[in-house]
Amino acid sequence: MATTNLHPKRVTIFHQGCVEVYEKLGEHLKAEADRRSSPSIGPTPHSKWDRRLDQLEDIASKRMAVNSRRFD
Repeated sequence: MATTNLHPKRVTIFHQGCVEVYEKLGEHLKAEADRRSSPSIGPTPHSKWDRRLDQLEDIASKRMAVNSRRFD
């Protein structure tokens, strides 16, 4: 019985950890996106967050292209 009680706690702790990691990643990506949108600052050169934003934009554009073909 004790093992069945531990499993949900472990899952909950793991889930909370994942949420915190994704929130932190989101903060970094949002900060880099804000820098990109400001002409006076611009993107951080050679930043890993700048590269991640490029990757996310690439993924998003590919998905949008696939979705637009579905509805044509």
